[in-house]
Amino acid sequence: MDIRATSPATLAGVAAAPTAAAADAGQAATLQGLAAVVLDTTGKASDADKLAAYNASYRLAVTGQFSNIGTDDRRLLNQVGNSDIAQAVKGARAAYEAKMLGAMDQAGRSSAPHGQALGAAALRHFDSLPDHQQNLLFSSLNAPSRTGETPFAGIADWRGQMAAIGGVPVDRVQLSDAAKAALAAAPASTSAPAPSATPYVSGSVANIRA
Repeated sequence: MDIRATSPATLAGVAAAPTAAAADAGQAATLQGLAAVVLDTTGKASDADKLAAYNASYRLAVTGQFSNIGTDDRRLLNQVGNSDIAQAVKGARAAYEAKMLGAMDQAGRSSAPHGQALGAAALRHFDSLPDHQQNLLFSSLNAPSRTGETPFAGIADWRGQMAAIGGVPVDRVQLSDAAKAALAAAPASTSAPAPSATPYVSGSVANIRA
């Protein structure tokens, strides 16, 4: 997901007047059910359950499925977006981005191909993580767009693309402004410190999304 702190997108609401109230109630019930899992403090919901519910709520929010929920449910959606599992996803992404910035910095200093450095660093970092941390990170990397489409078919697809980007030229690697600033300000060392602002590196073989 990129799961940076952005508000869920809203699209057009339910247009059919006779069923609008039922549809709105259905949206609210769906959100409440997912939120009950994400925000569970009883131990009944596992970390995997919470992540699955969080991912489902994000997809529904970003594709506009919660566009007609009421004020109380919007507060609940914000709670989901600031939950422990949401913070865990963001933390996994931040650690990954720090590794990517370090790889870019080191490649720049050694004149190594940037695409190759990014692909190798991405896979090395991913493989160093336990299973749940891998799932947290991938939920961010594979966040759906407003149409519900995801960049990758699954982890194997992402891995394949990361393994194949060695020949991609540097000008096809997209960096956020924060990432560019972090690289520009990095001291002369072999590793770059994690910046305070959230950077990102994106693309794939055709559209690199590391």
